[in-house]
Amino acid sequence: INAEYMGTVFNRIIELHHTMLARVSRNTPVAASKARFLPSYFKQRNLSSSSQAVSDHLPEEADVLVIGGGAIGTSIAYHLSKYGQKNVVLLERAQLTHGCTWHAAGLLGQLRGNRNLTRLLQYSAQCFGELEKDTGVNPDWKPVGSLRLACSLDRWKELKRSYSQAQSFGFDMRLVSPAEAQELCPIISLDGVLGAAYIPSDGHVDPTSLTNAFAKGARDRGVKIVQGVEVIGASSQHRRITEVTVKDKKDPSKTHRIKCKKNCKRRWFVGSRCWFIIRCQCSNY
Repeated sequence: INAEYMGTVFNRIIELHHTMLARVSRNTPVAASKARFLPSYFKQRNLSSSSQAVSDHLPEEADVLVIGGGAIGTSIAYHLSKYGQKNVVLLERAQLTHGCTWHAAGLLGQLRGNRNLTRLLQYSAQCFGELEKDTGVNPDWKPVGSLRLACSLDRWKELKRSYSQAQSFGFDMRLVSPAEAQELCPIISLDGVLGAAYIPSDGHVDPTSLTNAFAKGARDRGVKIVQGVEVIGASSQHRRITEVTVKDKKDPSKTHRIKCKKNCKRRWFVGSRCWFIIRCQCSNY
């Protein structure tokens, strides 16, 4: 494939992208300063589909408040409800998966530098495999295995150390020759490859389907998920959040307060100094 052909394909993709934006923007009054990427248009369009303010559906109080409706937030809500926690509320400022989740790769590599993190990721692989049976939603989990290639002596030594570590964890990891690696993945080139590490239980999952599966399981157990509300502030007492203030994105003039006994995830408190039980990654778009 030459560079000229790839340039033509890329230009065509850009043209289609702008065409889609134009079609959506004709029916959606989005301010130019906020129209930065495609998902924001869909957020505004979907949030305006109802004539009733979103905040009208907000509860007055929650035992546990989860902020952020991505894969992490819905997973927290799902597991809390699964293990018996009642009155859990999840708030999402746009719609589910519209933060980091929509562009995540969905790769799951389980071996990490410490035992507890490795065990946590092992549980993730197990959970993904059982999620459809529990929720009825297929997260598209594919345990196809993974290969880590070593193209230098230092990298090969690193993989050998990881192998020893995996054995101490009781984790299934295998060192394979270049020829064995190519048998597992025929498309790889063996130029400069000294060896590889094969982990048969690694895999990949569709982040959107995973989030929807967690959300379905959480809702089935009584979790209230509210989309289209943004947390703009919080009150705390003795280093614990006792109340949050949210803004209805459909009707910015309307605010709502929710009393909360506990707080989980994420860092989407704007302009407030708060203490969090669980700190997670936060990205702004």
